[in-house]
Amino acid sequence: PGYNRFRSVTFSIVMILFAIPLLGMLGLEKICSREWSADELKKGILWPALGVIGVCALLALIGGFGDYLRPGDLQLPAWFRQALVEDRIALLKSDAWRTFWLISLLFVALFLFLKGWIREWMFIGGLWILIGIDVLGVASRFITDDSYQRRRDNYSLEMTPAEKQVSRDTTSFRVYAEYDGHPSYFFRSTGGYSGARLGRYQELIDSCLRPEFESLVEQYGRTGRLFQPERRVLSMLNVKYFISGGGRDEYFKNDYANGPAWFVKKIEKVQSANEELARIRKVDTRSTAVIDVSKVKLEDNLEQPDSLATIFLRRFDLPYIKYESDSRTPGLAVFSEIHYPKGWHAFIDGKEVPILRADYVLRALEVPAGRHVIEFRFEPLPYTIGNKVTFASSWIVLLIVGGSLGWSLRRRK
Repeated sequence: PGYNRFRSVTFSIVMILFAIPLLGMLGLEKICSREWSADELKKGILWPALGVIGVCALLALIGGFGDYLRPGDLQLPAWFRQALVEDRIALLKSDAWRTFWLISLLFVALFLFLKGWIREWMFIGGLWILIGIDVLGVASRFITDDSYQRRRDNYSLEMTPAEKQVSRDTTSFRVYAEYDGHPSYFFRSTGGYSGARLGRYQELIDSCLRPEFESLVEQYGRTGRLFQPERRVLSMLNVKYFISGGGRDEYFKNDYANGPAWFVKKIEKVQSANEELARIRKVDTRSTAVIDVSKVKLEDNLEQPDSLATIFLRRFDLPYIKYESDSRTPGLAVFSEIHYPKGWHAFIDGKEVPILRADYVLRALEVPAGRHVIEFRFEPLPYTIGNKVTFASSWIVLLIVGGSLGWSLRRRK
């Protein structure tokens, strides 16, 4: 249960990696406690061990079976294919001999222990040595001497000329680059790859962002200008720059981006998510908020907002965002941040308030009249509580293991 939530079902192999050592430990416990009879030991250990040793010896001697080539390897030069096959056979033989000697030594140690010729602590000690040799031998293939260097040469991305031009802007904004995640390394972006992207946001990309961008490209190429009605959703997401390539001039600016937050003058109420998604492409998102009232309950005193109300971003440091607002009347503030109720909490002057969803994917708050400090904090309850439970559980497990070892040693004495 739960493994169907992974991006790839191959991640479920971790269950095998957990089950095999667990079964081995359970079997070792039965051996050390001598719960198995001689016939059970022969059937459960002797014959399987001899079978595995025989297979390893056979592979080590003959080098396995097959031609050791993949379909793509047939296009390689003959001399290269031959060297490749020889390397692969050598790797197989090396691992076969390694497995042969490890299992043979373990089998000998187990035989001596069951015969009573060595003590239990000697058998366990020898087992730990073999495990150490096995683990270190495999680990050394992936963790080499280069892994322990104090200074490592890390790959770093460099800005393209277009990105250098955009970086001169010190305000808060996002960029849009179709099918290119490179700008996401330097700027807040509406794109970039994410294996955990919200389905609602993906729907917004497919139905609004891409059509708007394609329309903008066509319009800009035809007239050399951008018109405000053509980018309502992109402006709602505070997209100020569109990057179309790496060249110095391969970007264009959106002067009508909504900014990080704003007070709306009008609230348009709809009855479903489909209506909400359709309407945000037709309204001025800077002055109008589209809200699905079947999911969100609004106060009645928000229909006469202050036309001079202001709201400014003061700090953006995930997982913490801070704004300051000033309004003579209560109003609805929309924030150009994705609505995600399973972790984000909003506070006005230190008091927690509910986060509403507006414009299909954005956050909104009912802000009372006056000057206020608005804060968003990402504090998912499962994570914060889970950390505490994990910490406490780790100490409990250590205490249980330590107590069990102490109790076992005391009983033997």
